[in-house]
Amino acid sequence: MPANNANKTNKMADILFKDESYKIVGACFEVYNQKGFGFTEPIYQSVLQKSF
Repeated sequence: MPANNANKTNKMADILFKDESYKIVGACFEVYNQKGFGFTEPIYQSVLQKSF
């Protein structure tokens, strides 16, 4: 198992724009939490676009 965890750590180190990526993923989760599940992708895309 330790080798698997080392792989994940290396992949995280390869992210070039860590702060920006964190904010984008956070915005995606915020939209999902607001709208809930069951909508089609264009609905989430529209709300996410407005949040940016």
